Amino acid sequence: MKTRPYHYCIMQVGKDPKIIEVQGLTWFETDDLAYEYWGHMNMEFQKKIGPISVISEENLPYFFDCNSEYIKAKLTGTRLLKSKEPAGVKVTNDQKVISEYYPDDEFHPDDNPFKSESVIDEGVH
Repeated sequence: MKTRPYHYCIMQVGKDPKIIEVQGLTWFETDDLAYEYWGHMNMEFQKKIGPISVISEENLPYFFDCNSEYIKAKLTGTRLLKSKEPAGVKVTNDQKVISEYYPDDEFHPDDNPFKSESVIDEGVH
């Protein structure tokens, strides 16, 4: 059972939708953060990708086969979380860091369906 809030991804819309990885990031804590991040991309990149939509993890089944290897791989992508500090964000795909980010009453690591052994350098940026 999922106990943490759903995260958001940037999806290239069209006949064959794709989840866009932007500068190594796949998931964003809020839809506003995803749109804001997209807005910082240069126009050449935005035009190359074309129309996008920001969607929640809970809405993936409307666009993708969630049992596909493509989605399984995308779900382990790096996540951008708003920092608890006054400014900055935390970039990680370390499930332990993500689980410790949310209060105990909101998230339980044993319930996490997106467990991954993959770890990257993390920090507040």
